[in-house]
Amino acid sequence: MVKIDVDANPASAARLNVRAIPNLVLLKNGQVVEQILGAVPKARLVRAIDTALGS
Repeated sequence: MVKIDVDANPASAARLNVRAIPNLVLLKNGQVVEQILGAVPKARLVRAIDTALGS
């Protein structure tokens, strides 16, 4: 898990196509597997993380 300050790291934000905050980008083997924008329920986050981990 990494938290990035998009104002201090605009290149990283651009590379990951971050256009809004909050923004959760799930990567697997260096590739984006899911991107979640905005505030979402905990269950949605858990489901996305479990899917990305193959659980």
